Amino acid sequence: MFRKIQLKNFRNHKEKTLINDSKILLIQGDNSSGKTSIIEAINICLTKKSFRTNNIKQVVNKEEKESYIIFNFESNGIQNVLKCNIADKTELLLNERKVTALEVKQLLKPIVMQHRTIVEFKYNKKTRISFIDKSISNYFLIYEKIIKDFERIYKIFYENRESQDLLLKETTANKLRELEREIVKLRLEFVDKINSFLPNKTQEVLGFGVYLKYKQTKTQEQGIDSILKSFETIKKDDFIFVVEGDDIFEFKSQGENRMTMIMFIETLIEIDNEKDTTPKILLLDDIFSDLDNNNIEKILKILKNNEATTIVTLPKEIAIPDELNDSIEIAKIGE
Repeated sequence: MFRKIQLKNFRNHKEKTLINDSKILLIQGDNSSGKTSIIEAINICLTKKSFRTNNIKQVVNKEEKESYIIFNFESNGIQNVLKCNIADKTELLLNERKVTALEVKQLLKPIVMQHRTIVEFKYNKKTRISFIDKSISNYFLIYEKIIKDFERIYKIFYENRESQDLLLKETTANKLRELEREIVKLRLEFVDKINSFLPNKTQEVLGFGVYLKYKQTKTQEQGIDSILKSFETIKKDDFIFVVEGDDIFEFKSQGENRMTMIMFIETLIEIDNEKDTTPKILLLDDIFSDLDNNNIEKILKILKNNEATTIVTLPKEIAIPDELNDSIEIAKIGE
């Protein structure tokens, strides 16, 4: 469980401390008050990566020489203090011992969902592929390596496409086909696993079952052109949510689309828990937009019952049902 976070010269927070004793923490504040920065800081502390920039140094307040995050959390009954120094060289200290992000991930695993991701998931195919591929990599640890191997070997094949070395071309082509089959196999297995949970979850909260569908792109090219196109087709494959075969983003409301994405995240946690008992922390940035009070209440009840500690940012106050008061804490910032 998340206990406390302290920020020093992190984005617009010169100094900020939040304390939490509940399963769900709601961070409330106006736009530009620094709500997203707090969950970004937690993610950086746990992974040494930001979901807003590739250059972590950009989070440091200008002209400041000292910047850090201190994150107190409980994992498997043990209290931990994790410090991430940023200003000079990014490093992690767990209980005053220098550690790697991988070591931290074995104690607490963050799962992030941003408002922007939910919006772009509908319109941006690249966002969908990136998000699903990352989810597959979390479930099948070998998946990321296979993708990188495919890219590396494809580059070799492409650079030697005019070569007279037939053995090299045949060897790399065969390896590409083997890796492509493995990528497709893992994608299909992941989709099957998601669909063993997602339809029931969406049926319960939406009244209809939603399935994840993997749309494979087929090339019409022959011979060497078919191999050259193989990497492009892997990149052009798509994932969509469907109800009775129809894309939900085409005929369902914004609120229903958002609820589906939240149920997808809930499903990811559930299938991950089957393989990995590491405690999770769910970081949700402005996910209640387009949801009415009834659906917000449904989501809060679901978050209360899952095994992850949850932090949610929101721009305005929401009504908290009496039955959830003991599970929810509200932190107002920017006042």
